[in-house]
Amino acid sequence: PKSNIPAWWVWFYWFTPLSWSFIAIVQNVFLSYLYTVALPSGQSRGEAYLDQNGFPTDNFRKWISLAYLGGFYILTLVVFTLGLRFLRWREMRSEEPKP
Repeated sequence: PKSNIPAWWVWFYWFTPLSWSFIAIVQNVFLSYLYTVALPSGQSRGEAYLDQNGFPTDNFRKWISLAYLGGFYILTLVVFTLGLRFLRWREMRSEEPKP
């Protein structure tokens, strides 16, 4: 969970697409109908698990995660396309061996 990450690495947690995809997958699983059994506390089993492990329980975060992943994909695609278009490799000429 995010609470176990040192303070100087928290920015990497929010930047990396792996954490956003993991949040979306975990929320998709534990907020589904399979974990809707109510506990005595009033929460469902899935919400209790998410709270216990430090994940957000609002369903809106799943859509934010998907938007971030889509934006990251488009940004990566644009950067690589521009890199392939404007960065040219010099031709490597092999020298013929001298006799």
